[in-house]
Amino acid sequence: MEMQIDMAADAAPPEWIQLLPAGPEVIGRDGRKWRLDDAAAVVAATKLPLAVTYDHAGFFGGRDAPAAGWIEELEVRAGAVWGRVEWTERGRDAVAGKSYRFVSPEFTHSADPPRQVGELIGASLTNGPNLDLAAVASRGAGDPKETTMTPALIRALGLPADADETACVAAAEALRSRAEAGPALDAYVPRADYDRAAQRAAAAEQRLAEQAAAAREAEIESAIGAALEAGKITPATADYHRAACRQEGGLERFRDFAAAAPEIAAPAAAGGAKPPAAAGAQAANADQRRIFDSIGVSAEDVAQYGRLPAAA
Repeated sequence: MEMQIDMAADAAPPEWIQLLPAGPEVIGRDGRKWRLDDAAAVVAATKLPLAVTYDHAGFFGGRDAPAAGWIEELEVRAGAVWGRVEWTERGRDAVAGKSYRFVSPEFTHSADPPRQVGELIGASLTNGPNLDLAAVASRGAGDPKETTMTPALIRALGLPADADETACVAAAEALRSRAEAGPALDAYVPRADYDRAAQRAAAAEQRLAEQAAAAREAEIESAIGAALEAGKITPATADYHRAACRQEGGLERFRDFAAAAPEIAAPAAAGGAKPPAAAGAQAANADQRRIFDSIGVSAEDVAQYGRLPAAA
C-alpha cells in the first residue's frame, strides 16, 4: 500500500506524510481491500515512534533495515491518517534526490472480511505504489494545519469530508459573496413591516372569529325560539338546549330533534309572549296554591301548560 510523496526536485522531504487514505474503503491497485471506519481509533491504537524503512526491509525481515526516518506524531486530517517524520540524513537524501518517491504504510488488520485496519506498525519508502492518491504529501516542511483544510473547517462549510483546499476556498468565497450582496428584497421584508402585517392579520382573524360566533349565536337563538313557539320544548329547558347547540354539531342535532319531537306544551305566542291560559283552565284555590308553592311552581304556569286538578 504505497502513496506518492510528489515533491519538486531538490526539495526538502516533507515533515508530514500521509500514511492512510480517508475511509471507509481502502482499495489497492492489486485489488486488495481494507476498511478504515475510524481513523482516530487507529491513531489511538498505534505505538510511537514508528520506523520508516526502505522497501519494507523491516516488515518482511531477513534484511538490514536502517531507518530512513522516524514517525513521532500522528494526526487525523479529513478522515486520513498523517504522520510527522523526523528524517535521517540518508532518508532525507533519498527522498530529496528522488531515489524514492512513494511511501507505503504497514498496518495490522482483522483476518476476516471486511479486514478492518487495526494499528500502524511502520512505513517504508518504495517505488512500487499500490494506492492511487493525488498529492498526498505537502511540498516541504510545514504544519499540516497550514497546508490542509482541517476537518472542523470542512464541516463548518458543509462540504464532504474529503473536500480539498480548492473546494473549501470556493465555498468560503460563495458565503462572502452572499453576505456582501445582502438579503434579497423579494425573499425578505424588514422586521418592523413583518410585525405590523402579522398584527393586522391577527386582528382580522379575531374580527372574523367574533362575527362567526355572533352569527352562530343568532342561529341558535332562532332555532330555540322556533322550537318554543312550536311547543316542542318548554321555557324551563331552553337554556339546556341552548348550551347543547353550542357544542360541535349541536345546532344540527337540535334542529333534527325539534323537527321530530311531539308538541309537549302549548305553543308560545310570537315575540315570546305567553299564550292565554288553556280553555277550561280553572283558577287555583288556596289549597292548590299551597301545593304549588311547596313544589316551586305557580298556578299561572300550571294554568298555562296543563289542567288544574279538580278543586276539592
